[in-house]
Amino acid sequence: MRGLVDKSRKYHPISGTVLDHLFNFNGLIDFMTELASQGKTYRMLGFLRHEVYTADPINIEHIMVTNFANYGKDLFMKSSLDTVFKVILGVELDTMCGTFEEGEMFSNAFDEASAAVMYRFFNFLWRVKRFLNIGSESVLRNSLRVIDEFVYKLIRIKIEQAQRLQDGTNGDILSRFIELKKTDPKYLRDIVLSFVIAGKDTSAVVLSWFLYMVCKNPHVQEKIAQEISEITKVESS
Repeated sequence: MRGLVDKSRKYHPISGTVLDHLFNFNGLIDFMTELASQGKTYRMLGFLRHEVYTADPINIEHIMVTNFANYGKDLFMKSSLDTVFKVILGVELDTMCGTFEEGEMFSNAFDEASAAVMYRFFNFLWRVKRFLNIGSESVLRNSLRVIDEFVYKLIRIKIEQAQRLQDGTNGDILSRFIELKKTDPKYLRDIVLSFVIAGKDTSAVVLSWFLYMVCKNPHVQEKIAQEISEITKVESS
């Protein structure tokens, strides 16, 4: 938040300043957890801007589920998923361009499953829905089926490739596990999905924040462009 305070609007309560973050740096997570327990959404005052923190389930649902597309991470989500899959499986998922139909189906199923799991925090009847296989729980079950079919298929292909090559030329993480004789499909599926969960949203959020800060600091943008140009030997336009 930036600029003068509009007295006609209601603002969240102030819980401190960025200096409080500095003073509590060694126990920052505990400090922020304590603030969140006192008020689910609060402001921290800074020198040039104010920051809003929220642990309110309604706000989180709005950002991550209900109005997800409004928060400028959609292409970053696709890009980070493509990158994670390339590193883990050596597979071009290409959800950015949508040229891989099965990859697109996996991506959509993964997002639907994530949203359905998130919805459990707000719907105390989710166990009933799961038993009856209705609503969001039905979506979750179908999405998990698509996810499993896709990942298990890729695992089978990787195992077959490893048996044919026998020289360890594949550089992806899954191939490394297979080389170590870790060939149980369920174990490998859990490894793959753990990496996807750990790398997808986190990378996308970091990239979003990075570009936001770069846009606010054009002089830094110029330095980054120059460094990239020098490393790649490509003139920046």
